[in-house]
Amino acid sequence: AILSYKFRTYDKVIKRRREIAKIYQERLSTIEQLKLPPAPIENSDNYDVYQNYELLANSRDELKIHLSKKNIGTLIQWGGKGIHHFTNLGFNQVLPNTDEFFKNCIMLPMNMFISDSDLDYVCETIINFYNNNKKGI
Repeated sequence: AILSYKFRTYDKVIKRRREIAKIYQERLSTIEQLKLPPAPIENSDNYDVYQNYELLANSRDELKIHLSKKNIGTLIQWGGKGIHHFTNLGFNQVLPNTDEFFKNCIMLPMNMFISDSDLDYVCETIINFYNNNKKGI
């Protein structure tokens, strides 16, 4: 019953998430200190639904603190650890590329109810952080 209800608005939810991703892409793509996920592709059978908007950011921890001070919530997936760090699950691999990813990954606000003006605020705050923080280069 819950899924039947959710499927009624599925197209609307995905459309809004893709709009949000497009705004992030347009506003943040010129910041060299960020590596964004692939942009939404219009009219494609193969596209991301943007459950999360996760990117890589130089000076990630400082950016997270800065955003928090400006009342912008962010998340760091799995507490910044790859699954191979959970040794009690039986993993003992060395994965340097994954480790590097988890040093820099951060998720920006991504939900149906965020307004375009809130997105502008998030983007401007990130842009100002990197413009005023040469250490983030």
